[in-house]
Amino acid sequence: MATLFLFTLPKYLQMKVDFKETVWYRIEVADEVKDEVLEKIKSGDIETSFNLLNDYNEYCMGEFLIDTSESLRLENNKNMTTIDVWDGNDNVFQNGKDVEDLAS
Repeated sequence: MATLFLFTLPKYLQMKVDFKETVWYRIEVADEVKDEVLEKIKSGDIETSFNLLNDYNEYCMGEFLIDTSESLRLENNKNMTTIDVWDGNDNVFQNGKDVEDLAS
């Protein structure tokens, strides 16, 4: 018999911390369009997952490969925010230069 572990979460989690990360996104493409998709990728007509899914939605299925997730540091993000802290609906901290740009 399996053991069930129960725990209680707070009724309302007040603070949220968002981290910008990079992660691979895998799209599986149906055999009937794979050659066409490959040619469009090579020619630059498809540059993003959005392009591929938008153009071939009925022939594709995608998933985030969560185990490939890596934190994005400020210097690798043109010093734009990589950590964003919220207290309720109030943004209480951002670590990037875009914060300075918005304040001026």
